[in-house]
Amino acid sequence: MGDLTKNFSRSEFKCRCGAEGISFALVEILQKVRDAVGPMRINSAFRCPYHNNEVGGSPKSSHLIGLAVDIHCDNSLKRYKLISNLIKQGIRRIGIRSDFIHCDMDENKSQDVIWVYETYSPKQPKEKQK
Repeated sequence: MGDLTKNFSRSEFKCRCGAEGISFALVEILQKVRDAVGPMRINSAFRCPYHNNEVGGSPKSSHLIGLAVDIHCDNSLKRYKLISNLIKQGIRRIGIRSDFIHCDMDENKSQDVIWVYETYSPKQPKEKQK
């Protein structure tokens, strides 16, 4: 049982430091997706500037304004179900990495886009990866 929706709790969307700021409209969309695909684990949602920088997030990240989440996803069937249901619910910005799906509803950024994240090893600085 959640305290935001029937399945999602506020704690799933907080920054590591405890700061809050997630869009309830986004959480409602995610609940509809969860109803269709089953349980989902939120890897990252709202981030304060400090923690956004710590994880290598963009200074203009939609996580900073509570309009983005990263959903754990580690196989192609889950990826297909998540992406198709996110689009069905009106999400127009999706990023794909091997272990998560990013979705956001930031209308101040390009719409109707899907991108793929470059994978890098945390043992090497990003700029040394090709």
